Amino acid sequence: MRLLLVEDDPMIGESVLDLLRAEQYAVDWIKDGQMAEAALRSQTYDLVLLDLGLPKKDGIDVLRDLRARKDRTPVLIATARDAAMAHILAPLPRCRMPAAALRSYRGSAKAMYS
Repeated sequence: MRLLLVEDDPMIGESVLDLLRAEQYAVDWIKDGQMAEAALRSQTYDLVLLDLGLPKKDGIDVLRDLRARKDRTPVLIATARDAAMAHILAPLPRCRMPAAALRSYRGSAKAMYS
């Protein structure tokens, strides 16, 4: 499974990258919205992990443009922008959150977007 991680914070990005690679995912890490759009136009990904507060182009705009191109790549938004996100994800241990979400996603993605 090939993933695109779009995260500008180096500490968060490195932590998530290490975690995902330890789980045997192929991961490209992009640090701004413009580069994310370029990657999404030139590569195929099974899942995008997208931060909303990005430099050069906001994550919501990246997602909006992706959907406007009729690209159905699944996107998991992970951001500190809204405190509600913390409440949604609070039951999962912080270090296991991305891997657990991806494991649950892995089986359902092909059926959902085929």
